[in-house]
Amino acid sequence: MPKFIRDKGATVASIRYLKEQRRWQVRWHITGRDGKVNIGSKLLPKCFTRQDAERERRRYNELAQNVKHGLHSVPESIEHAVQKWFAHNQRHTERTKLLYRRVLVKFTDHLGPGVRFVDRINTRHVHDYLAKMLNQGLTNRTCNSHLTVIKSFCSWVADNYNVANAAKSVKMMTEAPPKVRFLSPAEYEKILKVAAECDWWSRRIKFLTNTGLRASEMCRLRRSDINFDSIGRPVSITVAGKGRKRRVVPVNGTVCKILSEIRDQDPNSHHIFISKSNKKSMDGVPVGRKGLLQMCNKVAELAGVPPFGPHALRHWFATQLLLKGVPIGYVSRLLGHSSIRLTESTYIHWLPGDLAGATDCLD
Repeated sequence: MPKFIRDKGATVASIRYLKEQRRWQVRWHITGRDGKVNIGSKLLPKCFTRQDAERERRRYNELAQNVKHGLHSVPESIEHAVQKWFAHNQRHTERTKLLYRRVLVKFTDHLGPGVRFVDRINTRHVHDYLAKMLNQGLTNRTCNSHLTVIKSFCSWVADNYNVANAAKSVKMMTEAPPKVRFLSPAEYEKILKVAAECDWWSRRIKFLTNTGLRASEMCRLRRSDINFDSIGRPVSITVAGKGRKRRVVPVNGTVCKILSEIRDQDPNSHHIFISKSNKKSMDGVPVGRKGLLQMCNKVAELAGVPPFGPHALRHWFATQLLLKGVPIGYVSRLLGHSSIRLTESTYIHWLPGDLAGATDCLD
């Protein structure tokens, strides 16, 4: 194993060359006056020469001297801050945490080896990262999803490490209206006709179009989420939505029949919808979002309609309620939207005839 190389009198930073990886590594050990210790190491880019590595070592030694004389506090490495931030965000779903992790990995990789401590992140780094995404052809909507994660992380860092919030002044980008796949009545009739040939296709499609659940919400449903009346008939389901926000969705006769059939056929499963390939499992493996999408693609192919996903069935639920006169505020609550503005921006243009005659009273 290669030995670490130190300057004369240096006790906090050292470097070594890793032959197998053909790159230099720097290691540091910095202790503050209050006893706080920062220990870490990093691999430098392959393009770094020994001279570059020695410059990195001197930088850490200089930092240690400043800490020793009280000119600088022991900084927190970005790597450790990210780990602590993830521990702080345990309330999020696994899918959300996976998204956050992917975004921060890309953002910290973009910062490069020269920015390894939280006090080194500045607003320019955030703007450069967004510009890089735009140059790659990514949409404003995608950039905003990344910026939301970065803003949350930078805000937490500012509160916990007494540093400036690097993303505070960065504004969200204007997004183009999302492309929404709406089903026409004719398409829906064809879909139901094809789905009728397979019981589990029919149940899942009708369940989504009669409850408006997201695909992930449907996959997570358990028998304990069903609420019954005094005679044991399902009357509503409790849904864990985005951000683990819970809402209660009433069930109609169609959904009540579906839940009763599933209860009778799969009495041992704790999950309501299980994967077809695991129906004989004692507890049953819940169906996944990928499985629902594959089902929709297959049904669309057999029905001869353009491809659609589970979310199109959620849109069908919402538009049918609006067409039948249900107030948009109620629809927003049933969908689990965080704001009625989101519901309006998605569906209000779908009902242009809804305002017909509204100005007659001004004649």
